[in-house]
Amino acid sequence: MANEIAKQVSALLMEYGDRVNDNVRGILPGIVEKGIAELKQTSPRSKAKTRHYADQWTKKEWSTSKYYNGTTIYNREYQLTHLLENGHAKVNGGRVEGRPHIAPVEQEMIEELVEGVTKAVKGAGQ
Repeated sequence: MANEIAKQVSALLMEYGDRVNDNVRGILPGIVEKGIAELKQTSPRSKAKTRHYADQWTKKEWSTSKYYNGTTIYNREYQLTHLLENGHAKVNGGRVEGRPHIAPVEQEMIEELVEGVTKAVKGAGQ
C-alpha cells in the first residue's frame, strides 16, 4: 500500500517537473535573444574599420541532461570583454576607465529569468 502511494507521488512529481522544465525552456530563448540584442546595442564601438566588438555577441546552447540545460552568451572577441568592462593599464602608465556594459544587462536578464521561472513553477501546478 505504502509502496503504491510512493510510486504515484513519484509519478506526479516527475510529471510536474516535466511541465516546469517545458515552461522554462519556452521562456529562456526570448530572454537570451533580448540580452544579446541589448549587449550589441550598449557595447563600446571602436572607430577602426575592422569587426566591431559590439557585433560579436553570440550564444551557445548546452545540455547535460533532461533537466540541466542552458545557454551561454559570449563575445567572439573574448579577450576584450574583461578589459572593456573593468578598465586596464595603459602602455605608458595610467589607466583606462572601464565601461560597464555587461553587468547591467546580466542583472536585467537574471531578474527576468527569476520572474519567468517563478511563473513557470506556479503555472505548471495547474
